[in-house]
Amino acid sequence: MQEQNIRVMKVVVIGLGAVIVIGLGILLVAIGREVAGARAKASFDPTQFALPAGARVLEMDLDGDRLAVRLDLGDGRQAIQMFDARSGAVLGVIALQ
Repeated sequence: MQEQNIRVMKVVVIGLGAVIVIGLGILLVAIGREVAGARAKASFDPTQFALPAGARVLEMDLDGDRLAVRLDLGDGRQAIQMFDARSGAVLGVIALQ
């Protein structure tokens, strides 16, 4: 009877060990995919931004997917132009007085 209990315990221990090894393998694969995905997200496609004629960029600031560009319009006025950083589309213009 005791020999049968030991055999059952061995089977249970081997089964649980296999579950631990398989779970660790799945965890390592998931971590590897996250790392590879983070590297892929770090790259970006070139984007062009249309600025008014004669404007000079004074400063820029990026917040998520929005790019704020402070411009010297060349005639003594300044403006802040907001862009979608991924597409280059103008989201809005703020004229500074």
